[in-house]
Amino acid sequence: MSAKEEVDHFITKLGHIARRDIPICYDSWKPVRSHESIIPKAIKTLGRMYVFENIDTIDTDWIIRKFQKAWKEYKHELFKKYVKDQPPSFVREHPKQGIPLQDWRQFVDNCNFKKFKEKLNGYTALHPESREMSVNDSLTKVVNEYIGKECDLRGGWLLRVVARGIVQDIDPNTEFGNMRLEEGNFKVHVNVVYDGGDVLPLLPHDDWRSKLGEVAQGSVIWPKELLML
Repeated sequence: MSAKEEVDHFITKLGHIARRDIPICYDSWKPVRSHESIIPKAIKTLGRMYVFENIDTIDTDWIIRKFQKAWKEYKHELFKKYVKDQPPSFVREHPKQGIPLQDWRQFVDNCNFKKFKEKLNGYTALHPESREMSVNDSLTKVVNEYIGKECDLRGGWLLRVVARGIVQDIDPNTEFGNMRLEEGNFKVHVNVVYDGGDVLPLLPHDDWRSKLGEVAQGSVIWPKELLML
């Protein structure tokens, strides 16, 4: 076996370990790298395969970078094959072989947050200091700009103001009643109803409420484009 073939074989085995032993539930490499056992265990497994004479003498930084690359490529492959353009509620209940259900659900949820993360581009352009934050910290800041904010709800013919409330949640994966928020919708707690006969703009949230008057002072899912924030 030539030197190149040996390296290719080594990388292939390393990739197998990355797919099997590094959970896909993390949304970035940082928590994987800082975990007390994930990477050390993967390196030891690789060492047993190749019988490293002294694991302390190998270039662990290079190996860790290869693990990172293999892990990211695996997640991208899963996303393209099984998650992209598919209904999240269906996909998250059908894990691929060998992946724990909870890990798979978290992975699918993270993938569906991707569009939300892309919205940060506009925010960071206006707020350069946010580039120093982690993605999760930046997301938290964006979320906090909406959560707790008062708003008017438009609905009905001519999109008049039919109620007033406070934004409770904007996570598209949040479950409420028989629905998920999905992209572009907010969960709003209604404080004041101006038109109780107005039909909820989305499908009924459950089996007994389809109009604002039936919600009274309670929560609804409302399209963001119909909110006056």
